[in-house]
Amino acid sequence: MKIKNLLPALGIMLVLSGCTPISPGNADPSTAAEAQSGTAASTSTDNSGEAVDLSDSELMEFTTLFNTTEYNGFLVNGFNSPEDIDWDAVISNGAGVATRNAGVSEINDYLDATGKKELDSESVLYVIKNSDLAKFIQKHTGTEISPKPEDLSWDYLDKYDSYYFYTRYLLKNNFDCTCTSGEKSGDTYTLRFAYNAGTDDSGEATTQNNYGFYADRILTLTKSGDDIVVRSNEIQWDDHSDPKLTKDVELPQFDTPIHVVTYNEEPYNACMALVKDGKSLIKYKEIDQINLLWQSTFMDDVMEYTEVLDYDFFDFNADGLKDLAVIQNSDYGKYLRLFSASPDEDDFYIFSETDETNLMATTSDFSMNSIKAALLNNSDEASTKDSYQKAYLQIAHIYKVLFDPLYLGYSISDKDTLKYDLINIDTDKIPELVISSLGFVSLYTYKDNIPICLIQREKTGWFDPAGSYSQLYYAPEKGIYYSYDSDYHVFNIKYTKVQDNSYIIAKKLSYTDIDKDDRASSDEEFKTAAGFENAEYINETGKQMTDDEIKSLVNLYNSYEKKELKGTMDYDALIDKLK
Repeated sequence: MKIKNLLPALGIMLVLSGCTPISPGNADPSTAAEAQSGTAASTSTDNSGEAVDLSDSELMEFTTLFNTTEYNGFLVNGFNSPEDIDWDAVISNGAGVATRNAGVSEINDYLDATGKKELDSESVLYVIKNSDLAKFIQKHTGTEISPKPEDLSWDYLDKYDSYYFYTRYLLKNNFDCTCTSGEKSGDTYTLRFAYNAGTDDSGEATTQNNYGFYADRILTLTKSGDDIVVRSNEIQWDDHSDPKLTKDVELPQFDTPIHVVTYNEEPYNACMALVKDGKSLIKYKEIDQINLLWQSTFMDDVMEYTEVLDYDFFDFNADGLKDLAVIQNSDYGKYLRLFSASPDEDDFYIFSETDETNLMATTSDFSMNSIKAALLNNSDEASTKDSYQKAYLQIAHIYKVLFDPLYLGYSISDKDTLKYDLINIDTDKIPELVISSLGFVSLYTYKDNIPICLIQREKTGWFDPAGSYSQLYYAPEKGIYYSYDSDYHVFNIKYTKVQDNSYIIAKKLSYTDIDKDDRASSDEEFKTAAGFENAEYINETGKQMTDDEIKSLVNLYNSYEKKELKGTMDYDALIDKLK
């Protein structure tokens, strides 16, 4: 089931969406402020009936209407036509068709299908019948569009042809808004909605939540009596943007140009949006919390990133996709932040961040041109894609250049602790690349002429005084690598196949505390792993298997010879071996 989350952003926020906004989206902040006052825009009219301003009472009616669960979901994500609507966003608050009317047998079937033992007395199970959803779509789009179950984050049971959402929280609107202006021409309405952002300490309206994802919307609809059919919703991405850092870029992973929008109006809320065809392809994402954790440990205060200074797109990890490099200011000086493009979805993930001091050893200055040359080792991006040897050399090189003392919490001299290895997890004659340092491990494989990151800087060893522990291993030439971890009385092993990155998790809810010290040592964990008869199993292989089949497979995996995933050679030795 595809899960879609909408999370608050920290630091730089990545959103993929956007088409060229209609003219109201290019309004300057003063125009937007006038719209916020709640008065209708001044639009000239004549007796031909072409364009008529809406009255204040009509604007209030649309404000009330689009703050109901039935209509609010249409404002969440942009769309150019009903065929582009993100139905998962529309029904996220129930859309006025969700009920709590599941019967006892229906609830039991839901529990069986989802692996839950029972419903929490403090939680609610919401149900949307597919027939009710179809009527809702017909009513508000005039079409017979039918979303696929895999496109919705609600669980679907074919037996009841219904969708289910189990939560401890009441469903609520995601875009609390005010209709600030609008006009009508015949039965066609064009409405501007502003997110209700609140005020600052001085009582002034804040802009913090009125740009990026929370920018104004221009909604087009037709209205006949009480019947409303939505036509389009254009998010005004360029409002409050930094014009020097807002532009269209060509990226090979997308079939049309991406509109990159940078917001620097509020330095401590600086962020970026990547916009495609007017729709949000990436929701706001939390930036790596580990970074904040380490810095709060080794500094007096958590570092905050401020305004964006520059950015560029180039392929720093040799996978054929354009990645994102951003230079930002912070409370502690300038920083480079790298986000790698995902090969499987429209997304970018935090890869590394390092300060100006750390990079000055390999760059002539902290400009984007110098940084790009240093990361690519003064070579052409295309030259890293000729073979796995060249791809691995490029990856090893960027780890060497970027090894970040603040990101990992160590001193600059610890760069020498980076170790590398080439291992054979499977039998395809192309080795896997291991990079490790001081309890962090990355793992790469090479398929279809591109390197694929299987593990990125995963923590291993003892890191928590409470006893959290993890280790990474692999079975030579068996195609399996393992992640052992525990936290107090929970111990599990994740068995992952290199071939397709599918996995099974065997979760043991308690370990055998042999030495009675209330801590799971590695020896105790391995002895516990031998007795998984009563474990819980999570099957993410994409194949239907019985519990006995899963246990049999886990026993087979446990019988393999295991070696620890860690580097054994320095950078120069790796280069010699690859060459």
